[in-house]
Amino acid sequence: MGRIYKRFFQKITRLDPFSYYYRVGKILREIQPNIVHTIRPEGINTLRRFLPANSKLVSSISKLKKGTPLNADALVTYSEYLKTKNIEFYGLPKQKIINLYKGVDIEKFRPFWEVNDKRMYLRHLWGIEDNPTLLYVGDIEREKGIDTLVSAFKGVTQKYPSAILIIVGYFRPKSKSGGVRAQYCQEVLSMIPSLRKNVLLTGSVPVDRIHEIYLLGDIMVVPARAPEGFIITLAEAGATGLPVISTRLGGTPEIVIDGVTGLLVNNPDDVPSLTQKILDLMEDKEKRLEMGCNASTYIKNNFSWEKITQKAEEFYCSLIAA
Repeated sequence: MGRIYKRFFQKITRLDPFSYYYRVGKILREIQPNIVHTIRPEGINTLRRFLPANSKLVSSISKLKKGTPLNADALVTYSEYLKTKNIEFYGLPKQKIINLYKGVDIEKFRPFWEVNDKRMYLRHLWGIEDNPTLLYVGDIEREKGIDTLVSAFKGVTQKYPSAILIIVGYFRPKSKSGGVRAQYCQEVLSMIPSLRKNVLLTGSVPVDRIHEIYLLGDIMVVPARAPEGFIITLAEAGATGLPVISTRLGGTPEIVIDGVTGLLVNNPDDVPSLTQKILDLMEDKEKRLEMGCNASTYIKNNFSWEKITQKAEEFYCSLIAA
């Protein structure tokens, strides 16, 4: 494309005539890296044109999308579930895909018993004190099953009237244009008035403060409806020493060991089952603490950034040597 035409195009459309990957590729041509790791596979073919023959191209892949070009030397997934699904979906050889879990900063997400004074202070600040407290952290969308959680919590309050449910996440405001997420947010909010004294909505919490939120809870509950590769909030809660109740879908069983670090529900819409599992942990403090301790140890041993970066370094070195 000529320089004059390019300037004219940008002036008229206010757009860059070159794609993002094309512009990145030109930078890579100057750098000539040994390895390029992109978090999305869509631009792989474009990037490949700019790289030296001996450069290795790696792409992370978290969603299954037919037709996506996969001209990469290796693919990275965030769970064994995703790794298996991608092998089946694309028919790729196992040796071409590696699983690198998302990591947790275990220095930041410390077990609550190690920072108990801070935990007591925060619970007092939020007016929780000794109330049995459930915690949800994540997006407010139907796939996460917050409506199921609120329904189950109604049953919990019948036995524990002082129980608290903290929902951490951004509720999209009602608008004329609507939108699936905004409509779902209104649906959840409409379920809460009868539980107003028992439910706390925090809205969005800054990333540098989220570790404090986990100190407020006794049990983390995320009854997700859709299989996900890796729900990072489950790992963060486990690192903090909270037993987790979630569903047996996607990569969740890799984070939550059923009966050891938490409990898994088979059917995400089974409200009675979810209610009973919550009550089981509420009524058995010894079991709750044991699971929380197991969870903290398990997350530290398997998902700490130290473990993940070590595996990543080994992977990159083997790729260069190949």
